[in-house]
Formats: sequence, structure tokens, C-alpha cells
Amino acid sequence: MMDTLDLYFMFAKLGTYVYMMMFVLVGAYIVARWRDHRESKSDPQLGIKVAICAFRVFIFQVALLSLGAIIYSWVSTQSEEVTEWVFRRGAGALAPAVLVLGLYEFVLRRTNFRERPMVSHMFDGLNFVQSALIATASAFYVGHLIFEPGASADQDRLATVFIIIYSVTAAVQGWGLLRQDASAQLPRDP
Repeated sequence: MMDTLDLYFMFAKLGTYVYMMMFVLVGAYIVARWRDHRESKSDPQLGIKVAICAFRVFIFQVALLSLGAIIYSWVSTQSEEVTEWVFRRGAGALAPAVLVLGLYEFVLRRTNFRERPMVSHMFDGLNFVQSALIATASAFYVGHLIFEPGASADQDRLATVFIIIYSVTAAVQGWGLLRQDASAQLPRDP
């Protein structure tokens, strides 16, 4: 199973991600507030939309990671005990992540995000960047494993699962962002 040191490193990495997201959240709020200040009428729901969208990005990434764990448990050559452990952790995180993501979408749709889409567009772009970065890092990791003597097939399978999941996700998100940009009306000069 997983020893205490592995568990410690897993939570340390999660903590690092949470701190990075908090830094991004503060930066995104400052940028959103600055851009909103330039508008003739300020957005009264800006803060709640920033919070909802930030947590939506975090939960979406947790759902993708959980999906990757489930798929990896199916293709892994590890013992049945290990693959069952990985599958249970992935499924145990995916189910609440999907429910919470649905809740965040429901709450976001109760705001004025259709009339003032800047915040959701900013965080959709951030989500796309995260997915594309993880797909790229996984591709580099597979490239490294190809030339690494003695690399296990399971490492290759894990990285390949994440390449597929995150590349497809990034492609769908990028396409959605392009459609948002194409449908947006450009402001006219007075």
C-alpha cells in the first residue's frame, strides 16, 4: 500500500497546488476588479463570481485527476490490491467532485455571468492553461521515459493516460474558448 512518507508527499503537493491557486485567485481578483473599474457601471457580483469560478477550476482539475486514477487502475500492471486501492481513491474523489462541480455551475448560473462574462472567461482560460500544461508535462515525461533505461511500463501507462485525458480536455476547452471569442461582440469606437 502507501506508506506514511508517500502520503506526506501527496498532501504536500496538494498543499502546494492550493497555495498556488490562492495566489492565482488574488491575482485574478485584482485583474477582474481593475477591468471592472474601467466599465461605466461596476459589477455587483464580481467577488462571488471570482470565488465560484476559482473553486470551479480547482474541482474540475480534481475530477480530471480522479478520472485519470480510475483509468490508470484499469490499464496498470500492478497487483490487484494496488489497482483496487487506486480505483477506490479515484472513484471516491470523482463522485463528490462531479456533484460539487454541478453545484458550482448551478450557483454560477444564478449570477449575472451571461450579461457580464469577463470573470468566467478569465477562469475558463486559466482552466485551459492548466490542462494544456499538464498534458505537455505528461508528454515530456513520456519522452523522458522512452530514453530512460529500466523505466517501468506502469510509469509509461500513467503518463500516457494523463496525456490522453488532458490533451482531449485542453482541445475541447480551447475550442470552447475560440467559440466564445468568435461569438463575442467587439466594442465599437465612438
